[in-house]
Amino acid sequence: MERDRERTRSLYDLNIEYFRSLRERAQNGKVLIRGDELPWEQNRNSRSKFYFHRQKPDTALMNVTMFVQDIQTHSGEHRHQGGVVIYVLEGEGWTTVDGVEHHWKQGDLLLLPIKPDGVSHQHFNANPEKPAKWLAFLFDPFREYLAEELVQVTPHPDWHGD
Repeated sequence: MERDRERTRSLYDLNIEYFRSLRERAQNGKVLIRGDELPWEQNRNSRSKFYFHRQKPDTALMNVTMFVQDIQTHSGEHRHQGGVVIYVLEGEGWTTVDGVEHHWKQGDLLLLPIKPDGVSHQHFNANPEKPAKWLAFLFDPFREYLAEELVQVTPHPDWHGD
């Protein structure tokens, strides 16, 4: 019975429900995300801590991906569309962007350019005795309009998954 009712709802009604759910999330979602309560995640590209992500539906803001990356030696190399803003929180190192090294230190801002077929990049720590950390901001609707594709070129040295 519920399935029949869903089939009879118009696209207009479904749109109303969708925007209602977005409004409810904005009104009732978390407005404070405590970094010390977030887990570090070792994935195939990096060791990261995600503050916002489309797969985390409990926050008031829903269209931004934001994470801290902890670079001990280097990240994996991957390619995706640019439009990414990276703010260096601590340490120093460099990022290769399409094979060109760009050296950075604490307080610097790194911008990945928008280019056909995306930007291949990898992040390196200049001092293995002290980790480098940076914060990335990605505006998800922008990524969707640019037909974002994420391609892992080489994995992180600590990745042991598939």
